[in-house]
Amino acid sequence: MIRIELRLFGELRGFVKGLELGEPKIMDVSERYTVGDLIKDLNIPSDTVKIILVNGRSRGEDYSFQQNDKVALFPPIAGG
Repeated sequence: MIRIELRLFGELRGFVKGLELGEPKIMDVSERYTVGDLIKDLNIPSDTVKIILVNGRSRGEDYSFQQNDKVALFPPIAGG
């Protein structure tokens, strides 16, 4: 098993019950588990995830996690 630390931002936090603002979710996932698998398993519509960072670097849904990866998912950000 691979342990990852997940942080969800904005409206994405609502997909994990009980997750407080800024609180990470620690997860154990199987080898070859991808960002796309994570999004699907959390029932997050893929079009609501705009930015995927793993260890501070932009990644795609096909990225396979490594031990102790720190994952951040962001919704589209609006501003002006």
